[in-house]
Amino acid sequence: MSAPQAASKPRSAYSFVWKFISALILTGGLILISTLASGGDFTAFVQVIEGAHLHAPNLRAIAESSLATQIHLSAAFTAFVIGLYQLLGPKGRTPHRLLGYIWLALMLTAAISSFWLRGLNHGMFSFIHILSGWTVVVAPMILYAARTKNIIRHRNMASGLFMGGLVVAGLFAFMPGRLLWHVFFG
Repeated sequence: MSAPQAASKPRSAYSFVWKFISALILTGGLILISTLASGGDFTAFVQVIEGAHLHAPNLRAIAESSLATQIHLSAAFTAFVIGLYQLLGPKGRTPHRLLGYIWLALMLTAAISSFWLRGLNHGMFSFIHILSGWTVVVAPMILYAARTKNIIRHRNMASGLFMGGLVVAGLFAFMPGRLLWHVFFG
């Protein structure tokens, strides 16, 4: 017999906002570290940002991209929308469970499809692929925690995967020179 689980406290929107802000700060730090590691040339980075302007999405850039990129973006975007609902919506009922299965399948699709996306590092895997590998490991653990009614572990792992696998990785997708940068700012 396993020890009974502590009752799950309701999550507040404040908790979600705090985690989101933390993810933004972490991403900024990682961008700074990666820029310093690649020689620290901020001038090219600043020039690209200065020439940017927000415009209607250029969906042609996505349509002309590879099938793996289209699958990855579709799965990640849909997982982001469903994940927001899952984090902020009611828990424990049939819709949460059904959407949870769909969310995990989308997360795995986005993670696995990313292994075919290697243009960032001249055909090699980049450090962002660590998040993809982590997603493949954590997704079954999230499901197992829910099935064994370890709600606290399930909640922490699912929200952590959302923040790391979608928010942090998604912010990297909007870096200058990347596809989503060109879709919205280029």
